[in-house]
Amino acid sequence: MPEIKEEARKNAKSKTVIIDAPLLFETRLDKICDITIGVIANKETCINRICKRDRISEEAAKARINSQNKESFFKINCDYCINNEIGENLEKQINEIFERKEFVK
Repeated sequence: MPEIKEEARKNAKSKTVIIDAPLLFETRLDKICDITIGVIANKETCINRICKRDRISEEAAKARINSQNKESFFKINCDYCINNEIGENLEKQINEIFERKEFVK
């Protein structure tokens, strides 16, 4: 956690500092964020991606997914959510968020 705070401090003069923090809410780092963006996908998509990326069994991937916060948690607790499903236009979703008044100065 100190490393993340230091990275944010070093980049504070930038208009936007992006932190990829899987445990953002568990470590309470969300409290230092002006805006939070959750990246979500359905359970099957997540399981398939974990199996491929980490080369683990489907059972191990399911256990990992089941121990994490659910999609609804991020929809409730994040300011915005990006749907990372195959076929979704990620660039369009990201641009729509960054075109909002919170980001335009």
